[in-house]
Amino acid sequence: MFTTLIAGATSVVVGLVVWWIQSRIEENRRLSERLYKDRAELYIRLLQPMEMILSGQSGNPERVAQALQQKEYRNAAFQIHFFGSDDVLRAFNSMWQFLWSMPLDEGPVDESVMLEAFTAIGQVMLAIRRDMGNKRTRLEPLEMFMSRIKDLPAVIARAQR
Repeated sequence: MFTTLIAGATSVVVGLVVWWIQSRIEENRRLSERLYKDRAELYIRLLQPMEMILSGQSGNPERVAQALQQKEYRNAAFQIHFFGSDDVLRAFNSMWQFLWSMPLDEGPVDESVMLEAFTAIGQVMLAIRRDMGNKRTRLEPLEMFMSRIKDLPAVIARAQR
C-alpha cells in the first residue's frame, strides 16, 4: 500500500514537471517565432535606403538622405541595438563608420572606395542572412550585389589592378 502511494505521488510529480518543462519550451518557441518576425521587419526597414541606392535612386542623393532622416528609419536604427543579433549590430556599426568616413564633397568617388562601401553593406546583409537562419552561408559580401549591379565583376577586376 505504501509503495502504491509513493508510486502514485511520483507519477503526479513527474507529470507536473513534464508539463512545466513542455509549457516553457512552448513559450520559448512562441517568443522565438515572434522575435524572428520582428527582426525580419526591422532588418527590411534598415535596408530600405540601401535598396534605394541599388535600384538607381542614388542619382538623387536628397531622396536617399530623406529616407535616412525619416523617423521610421531612425527608430529602426535605434531598435537594432536591442533586437538585432550581435553580428548584425557589429556589421551595421562598421558599415556606418565606413560610410561616414567617405569623402562625399570631393567629386566622384573612386571605384575602390565604392567597392569598400558595397563590401560593408554586404557584410550587414550577410550578418542578417546568418541571423535569419542561413548560418552556414558561404557567400562573400560583394556576391550579395551580383544580381543588382551589371558591371560589378568588371569593377572588381579594375579595382584589383
